[in-house]
Amino acid sequence: MLRDLPHVLSHALARRLILWTILFSGSIALLITVLQLTWEYRDDLREVEERFDRLEQSYLPSVVEAVWISDRRQLAILLSGISKQRDFSHAEVVADGQTLASSGDANKAERMTRRWPLEYDYRGRRQAIGELVVRADLDATRARFVDRAVFIVVANVAKTALVALFMFLLVHRLVTRHLESLARHVGKASFENLNTPVVLERKPPRRPDELDALASAYNAMRENLADSYNRIRPLFHAVEQSPVSIFITDTEARIQYVNRHFTRITGYRPEEVIGRRPSLFKSGRTPESVYKDMWHTITGGAIWTGQLYNRKKDGTLYWEETIIAGITDDHGRIVNYVAVKEDISARVEAERSIRELNETLERRVAERTEELARANRELESFSSTVSHDLRAPLRAINGFSRILLENERAQLSGDGQGMLDRIVANSNKLGTLIEEVLEYSRAAQKPLARAPVDLGKLARGIADEFSGDYPAARIEVAALPLVEGDATMLHQVLANLIGNALKFSAGREAPRVEIGCCQDGGEQAFFVRDNGAGFDMRYADRLFGMFQRLHSEKDFPGTGVGLAIVKRLVERHGGRIWAESSPDAGATFYFTVPKA
Repeated sequence: MLRDLPHVLSHALARRLILWTILFSGSIALLITVLQLTWEYRDDLREVEERFDRLEQSYLPSVVEAVWISDRRQLAILLSGISKQRDFSHAEVVADGQTLASSGDANKAERMTRRWPLEYDYRGRRQAIGELVVRADLDATRARFVDRAVFIVVANVAKTALVALFMFLLVHRLVTRHLESLARHVGKASFENLNTPVVLERKPPRRPDELDALASAYNAMRENLADSYNRIRPLFHAVEQSPVSIFITDTEARIQYVNRHFTRITGYRPEEVIGRRPSLFKSGRTPESVYKDMWHTITGGAIWTGQLYNRKKDGTLYWEETIIAGITDDHGRIVNYVAVKEDISARVEAERSIRELNETLERRVAERTEELARANRELESFSSTVSHDLRAPLRAINGFSRILLENERAQLSGDGQGMLDRIVANSNKLGTLIEEVLEYSRAAQKPLARAPVDLGKLARGIADEFSGDYPAARIEVAALPLVEGDATMLHQVLANLIGNALKFSAGREAPRVEIGCCQDGGEQAFFVRDNGAGFDMRYADRLFGMFQRLHSEKDFPGTGVGLAIVKRLVERHGGRIWAESSPDAGATFYFTVPKA
């Protein structure tokens, strides 16, 4: 307990307790000491008086006899004996104004003096023969008084200090250390640790005392707070994390609370607006009549709903949908107002855009319809030209070239045969290109026959079709969900992507193609992944253009139209397509189509 004394004495309550104990005990001790010293001083003075009386009885007759017979030697001896007694400093005999004899120090300060007349009984008559004067010096009495006073004061101070210390340590052990423990617990209390009760660090007394009552009262309060907090916590979190702005004011419209969304919308931190009025947000663009109607409504106890054009901290103007209502107490009096606000700037702007769009919609629809009709006519004309005017002469070139090769090969030189072979190969390539261009055109015109489509079944069928051409390739088809679309078009999409994957990975020792699905930003996407040649993502924007190729035809033959057809078919389904790759690390093509 004594080891903790320096720490304990640092407490203000401890210092006040010791101070008041010392002051009270010291005052009582001082009063008792004064009374005791006064009493003892009086006793010392009484002793001096008693010695004067004894001197009168023992010396006075002898002094009278010595003076009567004029025995100066005897008189000097007697006076010397008197002056040497305790507390007596001087003695003398005076007769007719003259000093007959004296002894001691007559210059010392006089404290007490006693005078005895000297009378001698001669023949029945008493004759005055002089006067005996004895003076007492009280310095010794005072010294004894001071020594006694110092001793008593020191003893009382020591006693008072020890009593104060003992009382303090006793009170600390029995009371204040438990109060400190309770204070520490209360200081650490928060809504997160309200389930931790206060436990006094002592043996339980036989009967509960005031500290037990205090701890019990605190624990009861803690439990009540925990229950209340658990009831209001969901409401507080709902308000604090609400996706709309909420603030609460007093009846004078001074803001008392704002939630997080308020800060995100307005840019003002809570400490910047608490205690201020909502007029801080005025932009000057909202008519004053709106505010008058608002105050008239809410002060009357009704709910006001309207739109305000306000200003953020950075000066940005914004529209907000506002609902304001009064909060009443148990007696029905309005004590606060709560405002619920939602930023509707985007909606207002969209409504304005829609109004503007509606004003010109018919004209734009008519213009767009005419443009589409004209484009369709041109596309049909182009398709007809390609179909009839290009394919007929191309078939003639190809046919005659084959006849020459079959019938006249022997008569032709090696160079001639080679040129005819190139004519046949290029005419075949041109025919394929024309067919794909027509297919691209049909992809934009052919109506969609929407129905649930099993992409997994389509992918497995296409994989079986390609397995004969690419026997070394491993094609893995994951479980794919049903989608809503045109089965023929989606078959063409998968066939083109899987064929490309097989073609570009054919040069690998272990060609591998994966068909699966994944999530992309909350949207379901399908992918075809290979471990082939890949491509540089810097040229990815050219990937789905007509006649665009990222590899040489010598390494990977093709027309550069297939991915353009795939893109058009996917977009007709309302989806999108993209790719990710890097050189010599394979490629992954993603596309989306609506769920079934």
